[in-house]
Amino acid sequence: DELGILSILRDGNPQASGKEHVSQLLNSFVHDGPQGKHICLALELLGISILDVYQSFDGSLPLILVQRVAKHVLQALQYIHE
Repeated sequence: DELGILSILRDGNPQASGKEHVSQLLNSFVHDGPQGKHICLALELLGISILDVYQSFDGSLPLILVQRVAKHVLQALQYIHE
């Protein structure tokens, strides 16, 4: 389940390479609503989306930026894989 996976990622080695590129779970709680119980996840606030960055460059990102984003994604995947 999503809560379990996010908890494992949050509780992983804080010095592990790539952890800083994975959105972190801050808290979770159960909300009792008219449609039943719902698990709510509170994640850290993130910055601008890659879509917004892409659109700010009129649909053509500079190569250096693409390389940086790809590096961060690969570092995050490495952390998740470990």
